[in-house]
Amino acid sequence: MQATLVRPILIVMIGVLCAVCLSGCDDDVALYDFEIAWTSDNPYPGDNNVTLFAASSDPDELLLAVDLYNITNGPTHGVAFDLVFRDEVLRYIGFEAGSVLEPMGSVMYQASLDPQDPGRLIVGVSLTGNMTVENADGPVIFLRFGPRRSGTGPVTFENARILTAESNGTYPVSGIAWYGGYATIVD
Repeated sequence: MQATLVRPILIVMIGVLCAVCLSGCDDDVALYDFEIAWTSDNPYPGDNNVTLFAASSDPDELLLAVDLYNITNGPTHGVAFDLVFRDEVLRYIGFEAGSVLEPMGSVMYQASLDPQDPGRLIVGVSLTGNMTVENADGPVIFLRFGPRRSGTGPVTFENARILTAESNGTYPVSGIAWYGGYATIVD
């Protein structure tokens, strides 16, 4: 008889404790009192450029568009790059699909932090098969960041390449300029 009373009382106590702990939680409340500003290294890109642009007006998050600008040096099958940033200032949140490759077919996205270097995001975006886009022009992927603390930090491309596909494999497209920028976080 006593054991049957203890279990319901324990369940009620756990429920009350959870309600008390969660009563102050509100998903609409910002976790940070920061604003993020973005400055592009190339605000006026030309042909055969890849440039990072801020794609969101949310002041406490930074959504960067990786924009391809009229890639005429070769058909585009995919892109691969490392995005290097100051992880003590910014934190990577996730990615969203771009729109430049999707009209040609199925697209695979991969974005993950380097376990040896938390300020290095390794990104790959590719069409499946040997499909390509001529004169690729538009966002290939969107990358979302949040603030960690006040400060300024560059966001740069390393190991960057656009790939084209042929029947016997993928090959880099030459003559592409890559431009990052820098984020400024203020509280």
